[in-house]
Amino acid sequence: RGSYKRMQFAGEEGKQSPYFLEGSVITGSEKVYLAQGIARPKLLKRDEDYTIDYERGIISFTNNNIITNHTRIEVEYQQAFEDYPNTYQETDAHMKVGGLMFTGIYRRRYDDKENPLTFTLSAAEIESLKIAGDSLTVLHTYADTSSQGSYILDDNHFVFVGEGNGNYDVTFFYVGENSGEYQYDATIKGFAYQGPGLGNYSPTKFIMSPQENQFYGLGVNVFETARLEVYGSDRDGNTFSAIDDHDNFGKGGRINLAKTFHMLTLNGEYIYYDENLSIPAAREEIDYQYQWNTEEPMEELGNLGVGITPTDFFKIDFGYSILNRTHRQKFINVQPFFFQVGYRGIDSIHQYFAGLAKKFGKFSLNSRYENKQESHLFTYDVSYVIKKYYGIGLSGSYDRDTTGRG
Repeated sequence: RGSYKRMQFAGEEGKQSPYFLEGSVITGSEKVYLAQGIARPKLLKRDEDYTIDYERGIISFTNNNIITNHTRIEVEYQQAFEDYPNTYQETDAHMKVGGLMFTGIYRRRYDDKENPLTFTLSAAEIESLKIAGDSLTVLHTYADTSSQGSYILDDNHFVFVGEGNGNYDVTFFYVGENSGEYQYDATIKGFAYQGPGLGNYSPTKFIMSPQENQFYGLGVNVFETARLEVYGSDRDGNTFSAIDDHDNFGKGGRINLAKTFHMLTLNGEYIYYDENLSIPAAREEIDYQYQWNTEEPMEELGNLGVGITPTDFFKIDFGYSILNRTHRQKFINVQPFFFQVGYRGIDSIHQYFAGLAKKFGKFSLNSRYENKQESHLFTYDVSYVIKKYYGIGLSGSYDRDTTGRG
């Protein structure tokens, strides 16, 4: 098990690959989502919709979903630990008393600071970590003297001299375009020195401080109508240091209400996370930044929704939400038969949409038009299933956007 990560990308027109994740990925841990326009993100299938190089953290999309500059890509995954051995502990408990269901969870993850995986800490580096607090301020060059090394040290930089012909065993890290000093040279099958800011790789990077994170949660369900949850966390960003420990503790909570009266459904939700709360997964839902048009982290959220279903072929949903007591969102969605029309407002931004979705035996038709400010998007998909795993179809999209936002 690794460390939970979530990364977001803006698609590039016609570019199916590569899209880089941070660090190595635990095999099978990823969830990849694509979104475009107002529609909620689509969860993709590995091999069918994308392929992934787990070791290098590279995602490539198949032609099932053509990437455009309107595409929003979001990936959740477990990042492999590269610095310290990590121990993960979890405990869950459940108890039912009458109409009440109580639950409790405990999660703990901590690094073994005494046994780094890929480096050895000197006494000076340990002392630097002790006075660093929760900040990353200690640089380490990943090069060890070895008679089986492939590099020598010449004028304060490493030179590749062939496998086993040098006296340094060096590890290089991808640090971004023009952010390193070395570049991989395929002709020598090693890394060549280019100079500061002229390469993409470096043998030097910040030492990650060893961390410990504990999370507690208590919840109660009341007659399947309401649920109350309270959270607490204790996160130490550097277990070598007692500095900055004043902000280790965080707290939060959530209340959910849901009730159906014949053709009327009511839903309510309130969430509070203080800024120091550290939870095992992400605070926000997938595509949160686009759906709320903000990069602010979620600290407080209130939702109220109403659904009316007078018949099987007619439905109305509407609701109102407040984020961080600053941002407001309202929506209405009307579904007569297989059509759909609706509106959503986020602060001063207005979005309108209309579409249809219908299946006739083996034939299916889907189309959707969206308008937001100066942005217009139309998508369509027509398909026919020949056999269980075979079919033919036609899909495409048209967009006109003068805002530069997908």
